[in-house]
Amino acid sequence: MWWIKRRLNIQSRFGNILAPGVALGLATGRVGCFLSGCCHGTPTALTWGVDFGDGIPRHPTQLYEMVFCLAAFAVIQRRLPTAQPGSLMSGFLTAYFVFRFFEEFIRAGEVRFGLTPFQWICLAGLFLMGIRAILFWRIAPKEEIRS
Repeated sequence: MWWIKRRLNIQSRFGNILAPGVALGLATGRVGCFLSGCCHGTPTALTWGVDFGDGIPRHPTQLYEMVFCLAAFAVIQRRLPTAQPGSLMSGFLTAYFVFRFFEEFIRAGEVRFGLTPFQWICLAGLFLMGIRAILFWRIAPKEEIRS
């Protein structure tokens, strides 16, 4: 996103406008995952475990993620009028990477080098968000940071 904006010389910040739609879109997508039985979790003995057709109750990780995204949508909507430009999308992405990193421990999937591929993506995303935060803090005028 940053690279494309730079290549197209786009100066405006649209993250706050896009963040609610991204959160709601992810939530909607997870409903589809739940209904089709993909992206499920590991076996569980919890009462809300769901049998996706293999006779084994599993964590409904799709629903966990849907609830997270709906909660994020509500927070974003509440903060939209007063948020700093771009802060809502950055905050959502950071929170999503953290949530998804930990959710992957109960999601059925392949492990490579001790983590799932998406956990590695989350770590890379968090690293990039950290770099972005440091760069923004250094570039932003001091009055903007204090407010």
